[in-house]
Amino acid sequence: MTDGRNKQNAQRWNVESLKEYIDTVIARHEELNEQKFIMTKQAVDKAEQANDRRLENMNEFREQLKKQTETFITRDMYFSEHKFLSSKVDSVTKLVYIGIGLISIIQIAIGFILSFILK
Repeated sequence: MTDGRNKQNAQRWNVESLKEYIDTVIARHEELNEQKFIMTKQAVDKAEQANDRRLENMNEFREQLKKQTETFITRDMYFSEHKFLSSKVDSVTKLVYIGIGLISIIQIAIGFILSFILK
């Protein structure tokens, strides 16, 4: 039986049909390669677009951070203002202590005066 098939194949394949078959296979491979190239290019384009969007978002975020940091005060400004306010608080504290002292002296004086008057 194998001899019969070999004879059929030998009769089916001749130089022209083999050339035609090889040309068909090559053409199909070229089509597949072209499709692969197109699909690869589309994938690269999509990846580039996604990367561009990501970079744009990062730039927007960076810009927001930059604007935010511009509104912050510097350490030097903070410490100078803190020192100034601390001196003000110290001054007010001294005035309060002086006021409490004066009120205490006045109360003691009134107590002495009332004790002499009421005797």
